Amino acid sequence: MDDTESRTIEAARPTIERLVEREPVEGDGSRLHLEETAEGLAVRLADRSVVFEPASGPEGGIRWTLVLTADGDVVGKFGPFASIETATERTAALLTSRTTYTVCCDG
Repeated sequence: MDDTESRTIEAARPTIERLVEREPVEGDGSRLHLEETAEGLAVRLADRSVVFEPASGPEGGIRWTLVLTADGDVVGKFGPFASIETATERTAALLTSRTTYTVCCDG
């Protein structure tokens, strides 16, 4: 992660922390928690996580991609989002909905 991405993540941290604080506790007693990763910031539950990955956008702006993992496997990527607020709104839905995936092949 370069210096610009590090500053971007630190600027986004308060918005993501508000998501962690306001989301309800899951039925199994798990709580959301926030941790820094090599790619960005991750919001984690026991069975899944969403990583906020910043990237350069048009005209020097930042775009956010959300990477959803379940049981250690990437099951979806969402974005790019133009603002951290829009990305956090989408994250709330990803963390509270049922996560499933299907392995498929061509033939």
